[in-house]
Amino acid sequence: MNGAFLSEDLINSNKIMNILTQVPIGTKFRVKETGEIVTLDEIRNFPTRYKTINESGDINYYKTFEVEVLDTTEESE
Repeated sequence: MNGAFLSEDLINSNKIMNILTQVPIGTKFRVKETGEIVTLDEIRNFPTRYKTINESGDINYYKTFEVEVLDTTEESE
């Protein structure tokens, strides 16, 4: 596997690590600090940030650890 591996603990715990740069556009997030629900519009890299739009049409940018995924779309980027 080219040096990549999963620890035995990770395999046995059935945890799946998400790739935060491959979240489909249209994914719904909850902003951890405010509880606001936003929709992913674009992924910016270095550092990874999500460009999001809320219900009012306001655009905000969040780092990956500032939001949690609620619902993803079927299409990937």
